[in-house]
Amino acid sequence: MAIRCAVKDLGVKHIVTSPIEHHAVGHTIDRLKTKGLVDVTYVHLDENGHIDLQHLDQILSTSAKTLVSFNAC
Repeated sequence: MAIRCAVKDLGVKHIVTSPIEHHAVGHTIDRLKTKGLVDVTYVHLDENGHIDLQHLDQILSTSAKTLVSFNAC
C-alpha cells in the first residue's frame, strides 16, 4: 500500500529495488511498471547478496523523485 500511495499521492515515477526483494513488493512494483506508472531499476548485488552501494549511488545521482525499496536482513 505504501508503494502504491507513493506513486499516486507523491508522484514517484522511478523505483529502485533488488532482484531478491520480497515477492509482495516485487509483484506490486511489477504491476505498477506494467501499467506504465513507473520505471524500475534493479540495483546490482555482490556475491553475498549485498547491495552494490556504488551502483546505487550511480542510480540515485541520475534520478529524481525516486522510491528505494530493499529487503533488510
